[in-house]
Order: sequence, then structure tokens, then C-alpha cells
Amino acid sequence: MSTGLKISTPVDYETAQLVFNQSVEEKTVKGYTPGEDGTPYRRTGKEAQISGIHCQLLNPINGDQLDSFLDDPLYCLQENFDGRRLLIRKDGRTVTGINRFGLIVALPGTIAASAQSFACDLVMDGEAVGDQFYTFDLLTLNGTDLRHLSYQYRCFELMEIVLPKRKSAIRIVPSTTLPGQKREILERLRAANREDVVFRRFDAPYTAGRPASGPIPHIELVRQVEQTLKFNRLVVGTQARSLSHDNARCFGLMEIQRSESDEDYCWVLGLRNSHDKTFPAGIVAGSQVFCCDNLAFSGEVKLARKHTRFITRDLPRLVQTAFGKLMDRWHHQDVRLASYKLTDINDACAHDLVIRACDVGVCPNRHIPQVLQHWRKSL
Repeated sequence: MSTGLKISTPVDYETAQLVFNQSVEEKTVKGYTPGEDGTPYRRTGKEAQISGIHCQLLNPINGDQLDSFLDDPLYCLQENFDGRRLLIRKDGRTVTGINRFGLIVALPGTIAASAQSFACDLVMDGEAVGDQFYTFDLLTLNGTDLRHLSYQYRCFELMEIVLPKRKSAIRIVPSTTLPGQKREILERLRAANREDVVFRRFDAPYTAGRPASGPIPHIELVRQVEQTLKFNRLVVGTQARSLSHDNARCFGLMEIQRSESDEDYCWVLGLRNSHDKTFPAGIVAGSQVFCCDNLAFSGEVKLARKHTRFITRDLPRLVQTAFGKLMDRWHHQDVRLASYKLTDINDACAHDLVIRACDVGVCPNRHIPQVLQHWRKSL
């Protein structure tokens, strides 16, 4: 601990002693050591060096949002121990601590010894309280980066490593997704005047910095689109989604079933999202003709120009607004296709359209025989 002023004006001895004791208590509970008799720290000789690893920070929520997090089974609740935020990296027999700024720091000896007992290499996140470490996340395992995977997967892997070590100084932070249990734990902690709780979303990746300042999770975008379709009394039929570039980019198609469906085509909704800033999240209106596999899309609606800090909070409103524009495009598409059906073309005009399609790159030359064959069958 370093010296410093806690009061700006002189006070009596009893007040000064009270302020001093309170300051020492706050610092020691966070893992600081007040002197030679305090918690022993194991130093590596690399303190203050840049580790290259940065932790995920928390976003505060207000009271109006609390009930939604308690009732949502996608969010687990954990106690916040108000300790010293710390990551532990084990590489072979070398164990190092990393603070919230990504700098290498000394570890309490008991925590370092417990980390050395693990048979695997890893990077874990948690809080140090004195000579105990409460871990809640796993970033890497035996050289494999897990940060892009769901928190549920990372949590299960972490339990496989830590739970068998019953006498270890490293412990798992208990969590639950059950709404009833979440409320019971919150009430018990409040009654004991304990620190605030933390909510972690089970399907979320590990993102350095503030999670809300990062991109929209792919599954969250899909879920919001499905909810908006249901709200507008539209049913999702066949779906197809794909991920690329190490799961950084997502593309999806949804067949939309409606009460006034056409006999020879259906609405199709396309969506896309990226975590590497290649393109913004967006949805697009389209159609699929039942007699072939061709898809036609037009009029993409962007949900946001960039992933802003509150994009996750604002996503339902953004999707609903974008969907209103998408409905206009679908209705315009219906009018256009109805007009196509009422327009007769002769054989010469059809051949001319095929050649013009080739000229602008819509129809490759090798497809001309197949296109003409379909045309002649329809006569």
C-alpha cells in the first residue's frame, strides 16, 4: 500500500483512526498487503510489462432494467466480490497475474501455487480477495482461444478444471439462470449489505472492454428479428444461416409465411451481421420463386451505421423501425411481381431479354440454354 491523503482538513484522533481503519479494510479486502505480515505475493520479475491480454469490463444497469435481467433465463446472476480484478495466465510452470489494464502484476503465493497445480495451460478471469481467487471466466485452454465461444461453454470448461481441486485457493463463482433463485440470491445479498451482483449472458462471447460497445451478437440479431416477425403476425418457415471468417460474419435467410401467400412465390428475409466491422448489421427484403432456387433481393435496410455503445439496448427498437421499412419494400415487390404476371412477351422479346441479361452480367453465357429451355416449357 502507498501513502496518501484521505481527508483535506485536520480532524481529531478518533476520526482519523476511523478513516485509517476503513481505508486499510477496503484495501486489504481487494488483495493489497499493508506490510511484511500481509498477504505474501509471488513476483515474476516482469511486473508492469504489457501482457497483450485485456479483460472484459462491466456496464452498469439502472433499476428499471433489473427485472428483465432477473427474469431472462439467458442471463446468469453472480455475486460481485468487489475484489481486485485479476487474470491468471498459466503457461507450463510459469504463472503470471494480469491486471485490468493488461499489465503483468505479482500474484499472492497461495493463488500462484494453486494455478500451478492445474494440468493444463490457460488464461482465466476473476477477482482476488486476499489469498483467495474467485474465477468466473476462461479465455484460453491449452493454447486454444475460447473468447469467441459462448459464455456457457467457457463456464462449463472452467468448472471441469477448477471444481476437482477442492482445497485450492482458486474457486468458482456460483451462478444461476433460474429467475426464482436469482431473486433469492439478490435479496440475501442485499440483507447482508454485500456488493452488487453481476449478470452475464450465456450466449455471449468474451469481448475486451465494455461488452455493449462491441458488435451485436449474431444470435441476438436473429432472436430480435424472429420476435419482430411474430409481433407482426408473420411466421418463419425454413431458415438457413452460415458463419464465416472465424465466426466474425453471419448471413441468414428466413422464409416468411403469411396468411395471404402467393401461389408461385414467397417472401424471404435476408440478414447479415459482422464482428470485424466489414459491414453493419442489416436486413433485406426478397422473394423466392417456388419453381426454381433463384433468390431475388432488393432494398437493404441497415439497422445501424456502426455498433454504438447502447446498440444491444436499442436493438429491439431498431429492428422494429427497420422492419416497418421492410414491409413497404415487400408490398412494393408484390405490386411489381403482379405487374410482371400481367405483361405478355413474345418469343423474340424473351430471347432479347436473355441476351441483355448476359450483357449486364446477370445471366452467364453457359446458362443461356437452360434459361431458354425453361422459357419454352412455359409456353
